[in-house]
Amino acid sequence: MYYEPSTQTIFGNLAEFRASHPLTSFGQLASEVDRNAAGLFELVQQPPTYDTDLQEATLTGAQQVGETWYATYTVTDKPLTPEQREQVIVSRYESALDAHLDSVAKTRRWDSRFTCALRAGYVGPFQAEGQAFAAWMDVCNAFAYSYMAEVLAGTKQMPASTAAFIALLPPMVWPE
Repeated sequence: MYYEPSTQTIFGNLAEFRASHPLTSFGQLASEVDRNAAGLFELVQQPPTYDTDLQEATLTGAQQVGETWYATYTVTDKPLTPEQREQVIVSRYESALDAHLDSVAKTRRWDSRFTCALRAGYVGPFQAEGQAFAAWMDVCNAFAYSYMAEVLAGTKQMPASTAAFIALLPPMVWPE
């Protein structure tokens, strides 16, 4: 990506630059020195950190810092309805909960929360572990869905992050 300060124009590539100046010969523009002599500068892209589910970053211009030109961005909220916004947030927290349950099951070499909880129904050497996990998973799910309902009703504050939400869950206690 390139920037031409004299026109304040951003070009995706050299072909776009050349097309915007059809009556001008710039030579090969093969080196940075050649491009700079023609008034064209490489634009360093460092998009800001933002919530890609709820926001979008738009390239809005360029800013020179020292000898380097940097792309500038504006971050705005995506045009979502309140229901769509709510669904994005709920989905994010549900995914975090599922990932947490899976990661806890994997600490005991289960491939997922499903196979661990499934063992609760089968008599054998893994039944106690399956029962303990299934009971804990139910407590976590009940807490999470109750908490989220209160957040959506406006009676509780949304945790600052999914990690903060997961930290509210009780720890898993495995049988001996």
